[in-house]
Amino acid sequence: MNPISSNHPSLVNASTQNQETTAPRKETIAEQKLAEVTPFSTVSQQARELESMQQELRSLPDVDLERVNQIRAELQQGTFSVDLDELAGAIFSTHHSE
Repeated sequence: MNPISSNHPSLVNASTQNQETTAPRKETIAEQKLAEVTPFSTVSQQARELESMQQELRSLPDVDLERVNQIRAELQQGTFSVDLDELAGAIFSTHHSE
């Protein structure tokens, strides 16, 4: 009889541990979702472009004060004029596109 049998506790544990470490591991749902995400470099580039555009928009004034002051001065002087054809075209194109 072999002095080391397969029923020996240390051999059974070693055998079980070896099976656990070599068995293929199933991916978790989180890992599967992560694999589906757009590559970081693509997102990062898009994020940089978006941030740049947002900063540019933030730097623009809400109102063109220079134009407001110009119209105000023309109104006070009585020299303000409206091109009715241009106005009608702008109104038409605004409502026609809807």
